[in-house]
Amino acid sequence: MIGMRTIAIALLAVAAMPASARMYQWVNPQTGRTQLSGAPPAWYRSGGDGPRVFVFDNGRVIDDTARPVSDDQRQQLRDEAFRKADEEADSRKPKPPAAEATTDTAATTGDGELTVPPVLPAEQDFSAGDAAAVAPAPTAATTVDDDTLAQMKAIIEAHERQKAEAARQVLERQGAVPPQSP
Repeated sequence: MIGMRTIAIALLAVAAMPASARMYQWVNPQTGRTQLSGAPPAWYRSGGDGPRVFVFDNGRVIDDTARPVSDDQRQQLRDEAFRKADEEADSRKPKPPAAEATTDTAATTGDGELTVPPVLPAEQDFSAGDAAAVAPAPTAATTVDDDTLAQMKAIIEAHERQKAEAARQVLERQGAVPPQSP
């Protein structure tokens, strides 16, 4: 059981950590519960009615909507809050990989469509890793002939059989299914 001393140390450690983002705090009028968010609520400095909002930055109160401000300052605070929230949301989104020029392997069809031949190994052992690690996803339209498509299907089927066999062996060891006779 966790002792009071451990809880106190954990709380002190959390309290000592610097806040890296702004936090918005308000009380939900329907539930009476305190809400915390990294993004400003829709009514923040909107001039309309809404619960009182406290804005914390690095543990200090930097704004309180109960404090009256001029219309210009209100709009400036609102714009800055939503701009920062958008920037933080954008920074958390994964960035698309940069397109690489493949002039030696890419070709264009008669209608100007770029085709990239798939990069497939002759034989691939998937036991060591993920199928996505074999080749990067092409960024342009890919044309594949029937032989290559059949080869790709065979690789996928072999991988699926291998994974199914591994899962069956785990279930056998756990006694969830009876052993399969050869």
